Amino acid sequence: MNFVEAWFVKGLRRLGSTFNVYLRTRWVNARKSAFMILDFFLENGGNFIDTANFYHGGESEQWLGECMALRQNRDDLVIATKYTGFYKPDAKVRYNFQGNPKKSMVLSLENSLRSLQTSYVDIVS
Repeated sequence: MNFVEAWFVKGLRRLGSTFNVYLRTRWVNARKSAFMILDFFLENGGNFIDTANFYHGGESEQWLGECMALRQNRDDLVIATKYTGFYKPDAKVRYNFQGNPKKSMVLSLENSLRSLQTSYVDIVS
């Protein structure tokens, strides 16, 4: 397994601010390292990215969206995302954001589309 596969086989949950990343000889902040990793992945032929609205509190989708918007490369990628049964714990009406009812799925997907700064995703699970 090469570097690209090692980082992306488990999805973009590694791209978030839970920790900073040591890259070769220096520490870089998590957002900057996420962009560096995405650039490396794309430059080496990667095009399938698996993420979810709850990875690192939503930062994974947010940063991926920022990266795609800056590079104008959304149409070159295959984006898979997942909806979670409980992604908004501070909501007044929690039922709308938990479990598997249609409303929860629709709200979750709408949130993902906003975060990813795109009008579509290729795969939802």
